[in-house]
Amino acid sequence: MATRTPRDGRGAVTMQQVADALGVSLSTVSLAFRDAPVVAPATRERVRAEAARLGYVYHRAAANLRRGRSNLVGLVVPVITNPFVAQMATGVQEVLAEHGFVLLLANTGGSVEQQLKLVRTLAEQRAAGAVVIPVLDTPAADLRAAHAAGLPFVLVNRDIEGAGLPFVHQDDEAIADLAADHLFAEHHVRTVGYFGGVEAARPRRVRLARLRERAADAGVTFAQRWAVGTAPTPEEAYATARRLLAGGSPPEALVCHSDELAWSLLRALAEAGIGPGECRVVGIDGIPTSAMFSPALTTVAVDALGEGRYAGAVLLDELGVLDLAEHTERPAPPALVVRESCGC
Repeated sequence: MATRTPRDGRGAVTMQQVADALGVSLSTVSLAFRDAPVVAPATRERVRAEAARLGYVYHRAAANLRRGRSNLVGLVVPVITNPFVAQMATGVQEVLAEHGFVLLLANTGGSVEQQLKLVRTLAEQRAAGAVVIPVLDTPAADLRAAHAAGLPFVLVNRDIEGAGLPFVHQDDEAIADLAADHLFAEHHVRTVGYFGGVEAARPRRVRLARLRERAADAGVTFAQRWAVGTAPTPEEAYATARRLLAGGSPPEALVCHSDELAWSLLRALAEAGIGPGECRVVGIDGIPTSAMFSPALTTVAVDALGEGRYAGAVLLDELGVLDLAEHTERPAPPALVVRESCGC
């Protein structure tokens, strides 16, 4: 004859019953459901298996109410379709999941107003924190207000002056150095330019300044006409490249702000009958798809996944969940991946 699991007066299995069935403390069961690292993985699995057998469902909303915050973390970005953002988001999610947090991805579309709404909503919902690639014109007061309301922030790639928030970014000078070293030492180019990217964005400004400095030191002419910004979309980059090509020949080498924009540039160059022997192209990002083009794209690969994991770790440090000083994992340094688009 079938037996029924004992239930409380409301007809629901309680956490205490799960603890009693396993012979462990109530706090152990609670910590197991919160994926607390102090509970061994094997114990967490035992707790979840017994809960499933008894029909117990963890009331996370109630637990969040007791703690004063949820286990949700917002990842707020300007463009979710950017391949770099996709890889970075995966890294953030991986490290947060290891500590029981859930990532929510939100797209601002480059709108300060939309970003503010999203940040306020995260604060109102008592989110644990947020990892943000901020819109360029973000008022520092917007972020400070949300932070003061109890929403910890980590900024990625774009710092907001006056915000006073943790900031995680790539080594953009090293990225420019790798491209310059290859183009100047291996290909002995006499003219070089930097193509694409949002003009006011920090990564573009730093890379552009460094490439211009390296060109001056090497006696290479910097093609200022090509140092124009673009919206971060392939369509805009393609239109800009066509317009520039209509005005004259390109420099002997172009460093592109991203792989995605480099794909558009390569198409425009091909349509103009210009191959890698006349204009050597180097992208930045290291997106795997870049190997599939013809010519395959030479690129400075960055560790977007590692950067995301590190940004997540910085946020967890802000939350007191881990000690960043003891977290030895760091993003890998940028590395040049040589293919065909530079003429190699």
